[in-house]
Amino acid sequence: MAAIKSTPITTLQQRHLDDYQPLFERMALTLDDAHSALPTNQLLQRYQQGKASASAQRYLEALYFQYGRYLLIASSRPGSLPANLQGVWNIHQVAPWNADYHFNINLQMNYWLANVTNLAQTQLPLFDYVDSLVKPGRIAASSLLGADGWTLFLNSNVWGFTGTIAWPTAFWQPEAGAWIARHYYEHYLFTQDHDFLVQRAWPIMREASELWLQTLVNDPDTNTLVVVPSYSPEHGNFVVGAAMSQQIVTDLLRNTLQLAKTLNKKDFTQRLQQALNKLEPGLRIGHWGQLQEWRQDRDDPASQHRHVSQLYALHPGNQISPDTTPALSTAAATTLNARGDGGTGWSKAWKINFWARLQDGNRAHKLLTEQLIHSTLSNLWDNHPPFQIDGNFGATAGMAEMLLQSHNNDIALLPALADSWPGGQVTGLKARGNITVSIQWQHGELTQAKLTMPDTPAVYPPTGQLLKVRFSDTPTISHIAVTNAQSGAVLPVSLDGNVLTFQAKAGQQYLIKRQHGSISSLFYPSTHTAASAITTTKKEIQ
Repeated sequence: MAAIKSTPITTLQQRHLDDYQPLFERMALTLDDAHSALPTNQLLQRYQQGKASASAQRYLEALYFQYGRYLLIASSRPGSLPANLQGVWNIHQVAPWNADYHFNINLQMNYWLANVTNLAQTQLPLFDYVDSLVKPGRIAASSLLGADGWTLFLNSNVWGFTGTIAWPTAFWQPEAGAWIARHYYEHYLFTQDHDFLVQRAWPIMREASELWLQTLVNDPDTNTLVVVPSYSPEHGNFVVGAAMSQQIVTDLLRNTLQLAKTLNKKDFTQRLQQALNKLEPGLRIGHWGQLQEWRQDRDDPASQHRHVSQLYALHPGNQISPDTTPALSTAAATTLNARGDGGTGWSKAWKINFWARLQDGNRAHKLLTEQLIHSTLSNLWDNHPPFQIDGNFGATAGMAEMLLQSHNNDIALLPALADSWPGGQVTGLKARGNITVSIQWQHGELTQAKLTMPDTPAVYPPTGQLLKVRFSDTPTISHIAVTNAQSGAVLPVSLDGNVLTFQAKAGQQYLIKRQHGSISSLFYPSTHTAASAITTTKKEIQ
């Protein structure tokens, strides 16, 4: 504090800008005709009162998106602890929730935005912290579940706590280790970092899977493997095989199986496959068309509980998708409609992601407006209440999902674009496969995308690898052109419905141009540059 007091404020500010901007400027979001000269608190107040113009609303939403990235950059850097429920902005001697880490969605939600918004390095404190929990997590697995492997139960803290707590509606979630293990898998998918796969992702996921290979119980009535006991987060009560428990364990074993195959772990591959063949996935459609929260068809259509745990398979999982499982997607939408658009800030943020995955941009945007109107403080912090930062992080992740998705082995461009964002561009997003994606759109339709392939021949060989790009509509092949940005060569492509396929090579950039009706020319880069948006965002944050 003494050193800070003797340092001029301009020096401190410049030091801060120099520190965060190289990460922050990796990507930008520009919504056309988005502007406001009001201070942020006044702009938010007008937004909440319904008095902000359409351009001012778009400006605030784009600012809110980048603000989430800024908060993560400031809260989670190599050598630090990961972001807790209030990032690094706790003002209390005894912090809300004791400044601990909640593993039943909150800590996970803090990092949903990291990969897709080009901030993969901010996850390193998360991995360091979770790695430190493995040893005490083995004790928890042995003493509480009688099994090898590792896990933890809902809450943890900087002293390595992995046991249960005295909270009757949320003390039992042995699937917490399996859920956080997904972040290791996603980090590998996004970065294609083979060393990370071998040294960090595989050990964590193998031990997390080992626990469930030993503790899953065979249900004699169905001859399926189930989680017992199981508790749907904060909604309860104790049952056999609640949907979220089954979905998380299925997700873990499936993802670990993919890594086992990649690393040629034949014995473990066989054990995982045998378990998956019998494992109940937790995907049941009930009598009123809902995706069931429990094995028993007893969901209350009048319940508006903030946890929508049975939709884990929709997000952050990928077992449900309108493109591959339309019936389950319809059931998920039925559940979301019944639960309503209310809830705490983090709950609304999760629902933005749900509706984006269901490819309903207008409903996702409605949840964003609900969050800004009812769950946002004057400095744009998410309000649980009190301030709880996961709502900020989750909302930024949801907005990114509206613009880009890559969880179904393809790259979906503008899969959930809202009508209130008719034109704009986003640069520097990341798709799985370590592909950098920039997108332009006008009149609610894609005009151009730029895909930059990583310089990793081991992943994208010199002969090329098929890359699939999914459009939000069904285009005509004559209105699409794919060119190599370096050479200008036009690539041969194929089109199956709304999925475009072409050969992509390491280190190359590809332009995908769309022509719609009266749009006679397409160009890159856009005259609406990202520079003005970045400058405005910097000023607001400062």
